[in-house]
Amino acid sequence: MKKSALALLVLTFSGLSLWAGAPDLLENAKSDPASLKEHKSVVTPPGADGAIRVEYNADGGFPGVQIAAPPEGWDLSGFSGVEAEVANEGATAKSIALRVDNKGGSNASNTESVKIGPGETKKVRVRFGYSYGGNPAYQLDPSSVVALLVFVGKPADGGAFVIKSVTPFKEEGAPAPATVAQPATNGGEATTSPSIGGELLDPAKGAEGFKFSHSSGSVEGDKIKATFSTDTDYPGVHFPIPAGGWNLSAFGGVEVTATNTSSVPITAVLRVDNPGDWKQGPWNSQSVKLAPGATQTIQVTFGKNNGQPGYPLDSKKISGIQVFLAKPKQEITLLLGNLKAFGSPGAVAGKSTLTSPADRNTPVTPPDWLGKRPPVDGDWTLTFEDNFDGTALDSSKWEASNSHFSKFFYYQKEKARVENGVLRLGAEKKAVEGREYISGQVTGFGKWAQSYGYFEARVKLPTTRGFWPAFWLMPDRDVNGPTDQQSIWNRNSTKWGGMEFDILEHLSEWGPGRHNVAVHWDGYGDQHQAWGDTNVYYGPTPDGWHVFGMLWEPGKLTWYIDGKKTAEWENPRVGSVPGHLLLSLQLGGWATKDIDLSKIDETFDIDYVKVWQRKDLAEAAKNVDLSIPAKK
Repeated sequence: MKKSALALLVLTFSGLSLWAGAPDLLENAKSDPASLKEHKSVVTPPGADGAIRVEYNADGGFPGVQIAAPPEGWDLSGFSGVEAEVANEGATAKSIALRVDNKGGSNASNTESVKIGPGETKKVRVRFGYSYGGNPAYQLDPSSVVALLVFVGKPADGGAFVIKSVTPFKEEGAPAPATVAQPATNGGEATTSPSIGGELLDPAKGAEGFKFSHSSGSVEGDKIKATFSTDTDYPGVHFPIPAGGWNLSAFGGVEVTATNTSSVPITAVLRVDNPGDWKQGPWNSQSVKLAPGATQTIQVTFGKNNGQPGYPLDSKKISGIQVFLAKPKQEITLLLGNLKAFGSPGAVAGKSTLTSPADRNTPVTPPDWLGKRPPVDGDWTLTFEDNFDGTALDSSKWEASNSHFSKFFYYQKEKARVENGVLRLGAEKKAVEGREYISGQVTGFGKWAQSYGYFEARVKLPTTRGFWPAFWLMPDRDVNGPTDQQSIWNRNSTKWGGMEFDILEHLSEWGPGRHNVAVHWDGYGDQHQAWGDTNVYYGPTPDGWHVFGMLWEPGKLTWYIDGKKTAEWENPRVGSVPGHLLLSLQLGGWATKDIDLSKIDETFDIDYVKVWQRKDLAEAAKNVDLSIPAKK
């Protein structure tokens, strides 16, 4: 098949144009079965019906098939994306994904997935420039498509699926991929601004310019009636954005009114984006719970996620606005209206973080005093120190965990080791107690704890996708207290003045130079409360090691990286109960479960942990109330 943009006859239905003469992307596989590459699967090439059958077992990672283009590639210029019709022949529902590649593999691709029940046939559609629920992603070049992949995400049991067809499609009015969500004038700032009322949607234009991801929509008066499917966990609606984006610098945020017309409660999310890789989180969002029949205005304040500090969104470069649902259990219909910008820049709350994304590219030379004293003046005394200079953990300070944390991995002592003056926490693909992986954690519970002071660790973070290293504190009301289960629960509770302090949390998929700080209190159930910021940035050091620290004072927390203040939070609820130390390498959960097995031997390395106490804080610690209210 020669590279050509085939544009002959256009047949339009519900905004989708099917082009007569559009290439059959399975044609090459029909004539050259060697173009099919198995991945943890058994593939049957196309037969008389032209379909490809893929069989797989459980524990196959992401089993599927790669469909290579002819040597000259596929030129899909003029099309909006690619869709595959797939039948699930397995006994259980599966999430089946389609990936479209330029040269560069997964780093130069767009991917979407759809849930397909046993015996069902559905289409999974990838729009160029978007991935995973219609999020702006890698700007794929449709003129140079080199391969397609169809695969199952982490199947719990074996099964099979059949690829019946793969063809490109075109949407009327869809912008070219290179112009999607890319403000490109006036130094990168958008030049289109709304009227003084902030209106961002013209109902007279109907559904023109909307993108429906696992959803459909129509206009009813001044509202959009959007129906969301259960094909994916996060079906969404993307609102029209003018070429070059919105400049909303005269406003403080974006809002939309949503009415839940269904019979069940749902969680709806409004999200506002800047250009960039969506995996790096260049957006702000706000979620609300909507009861059946309820109407609510959802507001996103620039710089905040769910009312807490978030990505420092540039209001001059708004490249996307969407509403999506979180894991709907049935088909849901919302009425969406009155989309507009609101407020003024002065209404945006002051920042609690003192960094910006640009800091990731600014080299850092750690000061000579780092590790010798805290970064603030005072009458300090070193109260805890471990440089891991021996050949094993100091049992008077730490215990390696042997416990479950999630359904995905299990902490095992063997994955925490001391060597060459470094504590190394590792991971391994090994089934234990029904979990797929094991990893390392050390805890100081029952060994040592302190209220207030300065806590720091010098670490080297891993880069393996799916790793989640952390340095944190949890309460211990009585280091020498009773060890029955109820007493341990009370000692460790984040209620009654207790608090979880996250000094460092990093998801390796974020890449270097970004981490999270957070606090959690009042348990982890319905009363749970939290504050945090996932957008704290820092630059590279010459040797790749960084020092993460936190100053804990009554009513105030301040975080530091390499001696520089990077975030702070003041609140009367700042915990007072003594905290014990933890270092852990978690997997999955908040991080992706798509572990990079080629780098799973990498470790989270800790050079030292040190804690200081200041004289005035030691006095304050004497007055901490460690009592637990009697049950009523």
